[in-house]
Amino acid sequence: MSEGDRPLSYPTLSQIETGARRIDVDDLVALAIALDVSPNTLLIPQAENLDDEVTLTNAQSISLKDAWYFFMGMRSLHGRSGNIDFATNSLPAHLGRGARWSVSSARTQEPPVLSLQMETDGSTVKWRTGVGTASIFNDEDE
Repeated sequence: MSEGDRPLSYPTLSQIETGARRIDVDDLVALAIALDVSPNTLLIPQAENLDDEVTLTNAQSISLKDAWYFFMGMRSLHGRSGNIDFATNSLPAHLGRGARWSVSSARTQEPPVLSLQMETDGSTVKWRTGVGTASIFNDEDE
């Protein structure tokens, strides 16, 4: 951290780890860069299993899985239908933020599904978005 523009002392890092000190967004990003992880990894509380309850705020506890989906911009925490709008509005502009996806098919009444795909050649990672119906995706998780 001292090599970057956000140096944090050992006592300060200890206070952050124990929850005695809050951090701002710049500190969060600097820590994520120093640890070589996504800022989401530092924001999401730790748990053993995806179904374990975690607390995002003093007012809301949800499963680790739902927390991850929220931080990844995949699902709203309000439990409303329309998660596709939440998902597209959560995307960066170059991946289609604000797009209104629509799929029409005479053969299916399935709702449209937004696909966010990660592709890698082993050294670089690229993201792609697409839209289809649930039947064209492997439904390993809802």
